Amino acid sequence: MRSGARRKPAVLLLVTALLLGAAALHLVALNAAMLALLVMAMGALNNTFQREGEVSIGLTYMTGALVKLGQAIAAGLQGEQRGRGGGYLMLWGGLAGGAVMGAFAYSHLAAAALWLAAAWAAVMTFASVRIHA
Repeated sequence: MRSGARRKPAVLLLVTALLLGAAALHLVALNAAMLALLVMAMGALNNTFQREGEVSIGLTYMTGALVKLGQAIAAGLQGEQRGRGGGYLMLWGGLAGGAVMGAFAYSHLAAAALWLAAAWAAVMTFASVRIHA
């Protein structure tokens, strides 16, 4: 996907479409196809962490964020000024919070939680378009 400066909104739009497709496929009991779309949506999100063609954080986001946070803390303890620890802490908190909220939604809403995920992705797509306008 070549979208230049609008890469992140384009990726989020793709993720939204894939999640909507997965939710719709679940309605007609095409679970294998639904899972394929969910996997593609997760993989597409890797592109939001790219800068100048390079991944800016490890593709195993939870551990990658923790490693970067640990490195920032260690650098701070050694007197180096990196100033990125807060960002990695917020990223890890967001990932952990999303996992908890997703598990809660799935345990209470079952597959209807897919519609909630698609709606949230649409909100984030809109916000990203506004930010990059």
